[in-house]
Amino acid sequence: MSQIIEFPKARIPTPDDYSAFVENELSSVPVKDRPRLRFELLKAIDSYGPLFSQWPSTLTDVQDIELKKQLHQVANQEHRRKLSMLKDIIRLKVQVLVAQYHAK
Repeated sequence: MSQIIEFPKARIPTPDDYSAFVENELSSVPVKDRPRLRFELLKAIDSYGPLFSQWPSTLTDVQDIELKKQLHQVANQEHRRKLSMLKDIIRLKVQVLVAQYHAK
């Protein structure tokens, strides 16, 4: 028996979905002013770009396979940690922007 699969699949929000969080926070702002706040949020996120996307390295050509694996694991852990920090920054920044908007 065949099954019909809807495409594209509806996006199911997860508890870690920061986009839904941002939209929920912006829901208290009038629709006409939301793009300006989104732009301010994007400017803030972009200003952190190099901190979250660049990895300075002073290592020369590493030949040891075990050391390469360890470096790769550390890099992945650091990347996950930085993404978690960026999500926290996004959540806090949108709350600040909305609070500043309502304070005016």
